[in-house]
Amino acid sequence: MNDLDNKKINETINTLHKIFKIIFIFFIILLIYIILLINKELKITNLLLIILKIISPLFIGIFIAYLLNPIVCKLENKNIKRIFSCLIVYIIFILLTSLIMYLIVPNLTIQIKEINKSIPEFIDNTNIFINNLISKISLSSEFKINIKSFLNNYILLITRDFPNNCLSIINNTISFITCSILSIIISFYILFDFKNFKNNIFILIPKKYRRKLKKLLREISQYIFMYIKGTFLIVIIVFFMSLISFSIFNLKAPIFFSLFNSFTNIIPYIGPIIGAIPIVLVSFMQNTKTGIIISISLVVIQLIENFIIQPILLGKTMKLHPVTILISLLIFGYFFGIIGMCIALPVCAIIKSIILFIDKQYKIFNFDKIKINEGRK
Repeated sequence: MNDLDNKKINETINTLHKIFKIIFIFFIILLIYIILLINKELKITNLLLIILKIISPLFIGIFIAYLLNPIVCKLENKNIKRIFSCLIVYIIFILLTSLIMYLIVPNLTIQIKEINKSIPEFIDNTNIFINNLISKISLSSEFKINIKSFLNNYILLITRDFPNNCLSIINNTISFITCSILSIIISFYILFDFKNFKNNIFILIPKKYRRKLKKLLREISQYIFMYIKGTFLIVIIVFFMSLISFSIFNLKAPIFFSLFNSFTNIIPYIGPIIGAIPIVLVSFMQNTKTGIIISISLVVIQLIENFIIQPILLGKTMKLHPVTILISLLIFGYFFGIIGMCIALPVCAIIKSIILFIDKQYKIFNFDKIKINEGRK
């Protein structure tokens, strides 16, 4: 066989490989479309959410055990028996959680009640602010009236629903605390027998795949742990920066809005905007000066978080393209709301790791070769 024949064979193989890639992508798109259609007809998402809600203590328990296991292992390495290591870690964990709840919850409840009492004053201040703002804009009187009416109705809707939303948040918090207590009990038993728990999972997998799968899970575990640790520290830092700023500049309910601002920051890109809108609105409802100062402080906090804190604590942990992140936010936000948007980034990173692992094993897309070629260019 001469070089020309070899060249033709290679070209044929490459062509077939490209066709296979196109078919594979088409199959994935078709599969997603079928899943969406089935979900629309049978409402599987709602059913899954109900099931997940029922068994959520188990998942939270596994999650807590997963987070605390490295600390328990460190104590084990210092010749402390696992049962005592687990007890020490859980006593510290429960004491810290109880202390935080004791310090925050009573003040948070008082501040929410204060906001409810201040709603009429907020509405009056907002009307004055809107009237002053619109009077300075050179538009037709009819258009000004329409803008004023729209803004007043929107503010009234927010303030009217605010007490119910706060009550809903409190009820959900109580429900979460109850679920957490059950989760902590489950997690203790899982953590105490963590090695056997992992081994029992791998028993279900054929022996020839166990080694590779363990390697994949270790890689995913590193991603998740780094992300959770970094995100947790960012939430704490943003909370304290917000609390200091809001307290100094006399924003009403500083603890409530600091918590809200810090937790919405978990959502990439759009989270800070979601967190800032109600805070800015409330600050302007108090008075214009407070509104301007709080708006500036939110921008400063966001700049510090984006350009100093996040690069140090997270760096390029997830290694995801911004477009990928935005698409994942849209998809998870559509199906699972705010919670879905919070978990979109780590879940997307896990999916990416699995796809790269499958590609490495079966050479479907040859991502490794693509990276090498891009590096040469």
